[in-house]
Parts: sequence; C-alpha cells; structure tokens
Amino acid sequence: MSRSAYIILLVFFLLPVQCGPEAPVPVDTGRTEAPGSSGDPEEPDAALSPFLPEKEALGAWKATGEPRQFVGDDLFIYINGGAEIYHEYGFRRVVIQEFRNDGGNTINLEIFEMDRERNAFGLYSIKRSVEGEAVSLGNHGMLEGYYLNFWKGNQVVTLTGQDGDPETVNGLKTIGAAVDARIPAGGKVPELVGFLEGEGLITASVRFIVGNLGLYNSHAFFTNNVFDFDEAVMGRYENRLEVLVFQYRDGSECGKRYDKVRKAFETGDGYSAFTSFDGGFSVRDRKGRQVLVRPGKRFIVVVVGKGARAVVDQAMAKVLKNINGTPHDG
Repeated sequence: MSRSAYIILLVFFLLPVQCGPEAPVPVDTGRTEAPGSSGDPEEPDAALSPFLPEKEALGAWKATGEPRQFVGDDLFIYINGGAEIYHEYGFRRVVIQEFRNDGGNTINLEIFEMDRERNAFGLYSIKRSVEGEAVSLGNHGMLEGYYLNFWKGNQVVTLTGQDGDPETVNGLKTIGAAVDARIPAGGKVPELVGFLEGEGLITASVRFIVGNLGLYNSHAFFTNNVFDFDEAVMGRYENRLEVLVFQYRDGSECGKRYDKVRKAFETGDGYSAFTSFDGGFSVRDRKGRQVLVRPGKRFIVVVVGKGARAVVDQAMAKVLKNINGTPHDG
C-alpha cells in the first residue's frame, strides 16, 4: 500500500484588487468505500501495463506475482482512507507490481495515471520530501530513505522498499530507471509555480494545489472552503517565510472571493489583531505569526512568518512583482 501523500506548507499571499471564496464545503467526505465498486482489482490493460519494466532491465530483481490495477473509485479498496487526495488530483488508475531479489529484499512499484500532466506534477509535489535527494528520473525525481517518487507526462511513479539497505536503494533506482525508459516524454511545471521564483526559495518545498483537501493538509487556515480557488501554489523560503498564491478565473471572481477571505480572517477563531490597510489586511495566527493577505488581478497572495514586518513586506513585493509582470489581467 502506498504511503499517504503529505503536504507541508504554511501560507501567505499578496496583491491589490478584491477577492474571496464561496460557500464552505467539508474538507473530507470520510468515505472509505467506493460506491458501486466490484471489490476486485481489474486486470492490467493497455493503459498502464506497457510502462511496467522488462525483466532484462531489472538486473537482480524479479517481478513476483501478477500486476494489479485499480481504476477510478476502486482506489478506495487499495488505499482505504487515503484515496481522497489522489482523486482531488484527477486520479484515473494505478498499476502495482512487487519485485524481489535473491536476498529476499522487496520493492513495491506503483504507477499512477492522472487526468492531466499538471495534476501529475501536483500529486508528485505533495509526495516528495524537502529532506530527500534529487534523482535523474522522469521530469524530476526525489529519493528519501527507501521511498522514491518521480513524475513524467501524466504519470506519477512511486517505489517503496522494505528498508534503507544499499541493495534496496540501488534496486529502487534500477527499477525506477527501467520504468522511466518506457514512459514517453512530456509534462511541464504549471506556470503558476513561476510566481514563487526568487532567492531563498526551497525548490523541493513547492506544492501545486488544486483543491481544499490539499490546502487543508498544507496549511489549515479554515476547515471550510473559504478560499475556493481554481488552483494554488505554495513555497517555503530559507528565511522561514511561506507563500501561497491562489488563482481565480478572472478579476471579478477574485474580488468576490477576497471579500469572503477577509471576513473569515476577521471573525474566525484562532486569529487576532486584525488590521486593514490599503490593498489588503493582516492578522496574527495561533502561533503568533503574521499573516498578510493581498489581492491583485485574478490572484490572492498570503504570506505567513515570524520575521520582521519589513522582511514579510519584501517577500510580498517580490511575488507581486512576478504577478504584475505577467498578462494575467482577467
């Protein structure tokens, strides 16, 4: 079974206009069973089986048993209690194969197919770790201990070893490379990610978020869907500030969302010292951190951190400059 996707973020936004979300929705459905599912995994079909590695490329590793495949809501059978986040990123199907070497070490391979390349990057971005090491697999890959992830096209590949033994780690790379060679090239990092570029950005901390579950698991501002965004990006910086940029359909929609966001922070539990200023507002969260919020064009920017106000303002200015330098007028 795959390790649950985890997202570690804190959030902060910046820009001048108006913005706010719509009616609140539950963060999690709590569903543990897929309605109408057969209860049995499907046989692998032409969609993903061609990506399984050929035995000639596996070295000392051999496939054990037949591959399994789960499609659509049947993912709840395979990942009981953790499938929601995959569906939020447009999950289609997954194929699973176990491998073993002569020493008894085992590695589990999962190839997830998502509906869009940008969603594949998003899922990858929440599965990787800032403490991992980059590996040359797919468009980008990360290895942490005995856990390896990479993305390519609309596929996210996860390999999990039974331990961190060097033989197992080498096996992760060998099997990963064999899968990588069989997946066609494709996939670009979403343009929104570019707004966070700048000095001090911890690249592996960047998360591409497409729904409220991902946001809640990254930074739990509210349990309800207050921001109600189209998509968002989050990044952490070396000065311990964190930034999140929310994107909306157009400036009008952003303005409506901003009004809701402002009211939620002003009246919500856990926030204090609400201060309104020209083009935005600020509050303090439960941990005493500054939370600055500003709208602009079709975006809302939030900055969170304990640094001096001048440092927080500078971070806001950098992201705002990146946004204002693009044709996203809406």
